[in-house]
Amino acid sequence: MVLMIPFLGWRPRNLAILAGTWVVAGPLLTVWVSTWWPTWTVTGWGTATDHLLGIYPLLVWLTYFWAGLAIGRCDLRKTSTALWLIGVGATSAVAAVVISDRLVMRTPVLRALAEDLGSTDLGYLHMRLNWGLDGFIPGGSNWWLAISSPHSGTPFDLATTLASALAVIGVCLVAARALPRSVALLSGAGAMSLTTYSLHATALSKWAWPPVETRSFWIHLAFFGGVGAVFRLAGLKGPLEWIVSLISTRATAAARRFTPPN
Repeated sequence: MVLMIPFLGWRPRNLAILAGTWVVAGPLLTVWVSTWWPTWTVTGWGTATDHLLGIYPLLVWLTYFWAGLAIGRCDLRKTSTALWLIGVGATSAVAAVVISDRLVMRTPVLRALAEDLGSTDLGYLHMRLNWGLDGFIPGGSNWWLAISSPHSGTPFDLATTLASALAVIGVCLVAARALPRSVALLSGAGAMSLTTYSLHATALSKWAWPPVETRSFWIHLAFFGGVGAVFRLAGLKGPLEWIVSLISTRATAAARRFTPPN
């Protein structure tokens, strides 16, 4: 979040252009940096490489931050804004997947990718492409940059996920106008996103419950949605949101005390 401070004063148009440019530039820069970036171990939390280039690829995820800032600066009260998000998001997401498939789903390309995985089994390759690559692009063929697999950090992965998010935000804005009371409960988890995501990430660790499996998504969705609804009904902030709010409020008050009068 600290990295976003220099961009807080940017206009939505400039933020959108930067986010769109980074969809392509970010993955290319990641591939280049990964060739010389050292692997520093961070005890208990993987390596510094994981958090910059791999499982949590901050370098490419910057585009999500910039896009989020751009959307937040738009007039979300207008129906036209919601419809624009739905239209552009849905169209772009479909286009990204279709173009990626056209580029990758060719026998010579698939064989080249399979060889990089040390296998000639195209079935194994398809399994990896469908389930994602944990943020890492295997070395070898440049065709890896054309895949749209989940969590692969490629231009097409970023385009698909970012565009899908735009469409979902648009749908939620429309739903909030049509069903304000129902959506208010569902928005509880989103209103405490720092707490929600922190718990979600913790629950995915090896020592947490329940163990990660196919149905884990639905378990997490039901649990965090329910917790968010309870906090919403109680009119409470999330625990981590409360801590951040307390710190920022006290820091602001302290800064005002030490600011000399004009």
